[in-house]
Amino acid sequence: MRTACLFSLALLVPAVAASAQGTVPLPSGGSVRYSTENSRTRLEIQARGAKPITVLLDRDKFVLPGADALNVRVIGEVKHRAIVLTDTYPSRPAGMSLCQAGEERFLRVITLSRHSGRETLRLKLESCRENLELASPGLEWQQEPPLARIHWLLGPSKSGSPEERVVRIGHDGRPR
Repeated sequence: MRTACLFSLALLVPAVAASAQGTVPLPSGGSVRYSTENSRTRLEIQARGAKPITVLLDRDKFVLPGADALNVRVIGEVKHRAIVLTDTYPSRPAGMSLCQAGEERFLRVITLSRHSGRETLRLKLESCRENLELASPGLEWQQEPPLARIHWLLGPSKSGSPEERVVRIGHDGRPR
């Protein structure tokens, strides 16, 4: 019985370690691989025919410390200039069981240059702890001209009120 239990545990450990990372495709044919590194999200961006670019993303105080990303999704891409993505994490639990199963979700713009990448926008989209909620549809991507439209039921600027925002991506890959 003890041998069977140890064997079962040995099979489980690699599966748990593998769940800490994932890969999402880029519209241009490359990919973004993500993993957790010291309570930050590590992105390895692999554009077709180019060297990989690494970017570390910070999280805020409402994300459960050390948690892996629940989801990373590429929303859009401005070829060779920028990647627009969302990343979602479990919320840090609050008192009285508040946000035990809640989530914190960010919109990020990663501006690319020849050999590096840099986070040029971090915007909180949804938050159990900060009471931010997207409408449906809450996030829309438009390729030409490149922009993201955000529609909140409960927005970040007007506490408890609907809000809309447009994030435009310039020719240099930076948000405007």
